[in-house]
Amino acid sequence: MTTRSLMMLLAVAACGGTDPETLDLSGTWSGATDNGTAVTLKLSHDLSTDRLSGTWSVGFGSVSLSGTADGHLSSGSVTLVMHFESSAYPIRYTGAVATGGASMRGTITWDPGDTQPLNFTKDPQ
Repeated sequence: MTTRSLMMLLAVAACGGTDPETLDLSGTWSGATDNGTAVTLKLSHDLSTDRLSGTWSVGFGSVSLSGTADGHLSSGSVTLVMHFESSAYPIRYTGAVATGGASMRGTITWDPGDTQPLNFTKDPQ
């Protein structure tokens, strides 16, 4: 192998692949609906399965609720189901990950027929 061939091989190897960066949604996410309802998610992201799990809390005035959350990430889309003890209906969130994994834009469904836009921002770690 010539010196030139060896240098070209090393240059190509140093450039790395073209695989997209893996999104890791683990961390604390904060957002609010248009009517001021604050929602916080604390997510763990299993990168091998894209499963999401964690806790959530919501506050509006003097009312606050909390519970568990589970869902998944698929092709940049997030689906979460948020449960709490006193409700027969889980709260659902669907959204799209944006800004390299630093934000999510989507919709929350409080109960059948009651939806609102909800955008989250990932808190800096």
